[in-house]
Amino acid sequence: MSGKRRHPQPMYDVQAKHRRIRRWDILWLVRAWAARWCALHRRKQARAVSYQAALERDGLPESDRAALEACVSALDEAGSQEARSPA
Repeated sequence: MSGKRRHPQPMYDVQAKHRRIRRWDILWLVRAWAARWCALHRRKQARAVSYQAALERDGLPESDRAALEACVSALDEAGSQEARSPA
C-alpha cells in the first residue's frame, strides 16, 4: 500500500464518471428553469405596475414615495427570486 490514504466512497454516491446524462433530463431541467424564469418575470411586471400606480396617487407622503421608488429600483435590478433590497 502506498502512502496515500483511500477514503471509501459511500454506496449511494454516484461518481461523475459513472453518471450518464440523458438528453430528456436536460430538456426537462431547461423547461423547469424557463418556467421559473417566466413566473419571476410575471411577478416583477405585476409588482412594477402596482408600484407605479401607488406612486401616481395624490397625497402620498414623501417617506412612502421614497420607499416605493427604492422598491422600483430594486425590482429593476432583481435577477432572481432571492434578490434582496439594499438595507
